[in-house]
Amino acid sequence: AQQRFLWISTGDNIYSHLALESWIFTNRNFDRNDKLILLWRSQPAVVIGRHQNPWKEIHINIAKSHKVNIARRNSGGGAVYHDLCNLCVTFFQHRDSYNRKENLNFIVSNLNKNLSNLNLSINDRDDIINSDGFKVSGSAAKLARLNAYHHCTLLCRDSNLSLIPRILRHNDNNIKLFKCRATESLHHKVGFIPYSVNDIMDVLKECSRTVQIEYIDPDDEERFPGIHDILRNLKSWNWIFGKSPNFEINFRVCDFDIIIFI
Repeated sequence: AQQRFLWISTGDNIYSHLALESWIFTNRNFDRNDKLILLWRSQPAVVIGRHQNPWKEIHINIAKSHKVNIARRNSGGGAVYHDLCNLCVTFFQHRDSYNRKENLNFIVSNLNKNLSNLNLSINDRDDIINSDGFKVSGSAAKLARLNAYHHCTLLCRDSNLSLIPRILRHNDNNIKLFKCRATESLHHKVGFIPYSVNDIMDVLKECSRTVQIEYIDPDDEERFPGIHDILRNLKSWNWIFGKSPNFEINFRVCDFDIIIFI
């Protein structure tokens, strides 16, 4: 029988939510008609893709000075900013049923229908764009033989957009010092959805009345056995920084070219 679930997290820790995504992806079995949607938020954080280099993507000292956590997720793609006014939506399903466009259409069509003066659209890169042409959501995914998940962010009203260009390395000359094969972020002008994160959540809950809705604690070891081990790994230096693809730094000192291989 078809099983559809909407889980709403009661936590606000970026590492806990990334651990929960990994746990569900690894431990839960989905039939072709099943789908689980997870809604979650986190304290301020910059999250890089699995194959990215944090030194190249982030002003790490600035992030730390603003108490912004740095995390690496298991899915690919580029660096994104999270805070409590940014709603994250993760869709879990069977690999054969994976359809990123369908997931994004669920969000866009329901928000446009239920919130006045909203005209969101999806571009050819599967970003959600507001009526001013600014990006309000980016997507990433992880696919295995049987399971898949797709997650996206929704920048809502009151999200601290002013931090994004200060923390992420946009048009930074120091980027040229790095040579590596790591995935590079594509930079776009970002905007927000002119509604609160609670407004957005209320719409998505209302549109999911026919499914099982449940509030969950992402740190519940009894319900998700082994999740604390996943959490410890995702918070470790070896994962966040040590998983970066090999790279080199090139610079010039007193007419000498210096190359450092890392």
